[in-house]
Amino acid sequence: MAAGRLDLPAVVVTAGPMLTGRLNGRRLDLVKDTFEAVGRYRAGQIDDEELAALEIEACPGCGSCQGLYTANTMQCITEAMA
Repeated sequence: MAAGRLDLPAVVVTAGPMLTGRLNGRRLDLVKDTFEAVGRYRAGQIDDEELAALEIEACPGCGSCQGLYTANTMQCITEAMA
């Protein structure tokens, strides 16, 4: 942002989207598995241990949101502004 405001040439190096997590040999879907896990937990469909494991495995590394939502949009805009 500062480079853009000062009209300085810059290179923005981003990590790109993070890798998809895996749990019990199955690929995790950000919306279906992660967001809905809280509702499943409250409904008694999964226990504390399964919810904690899902939280740990859902975002396995660096990078922006793997769902390619807001964080990735902001990342692309930053690259375009530089």
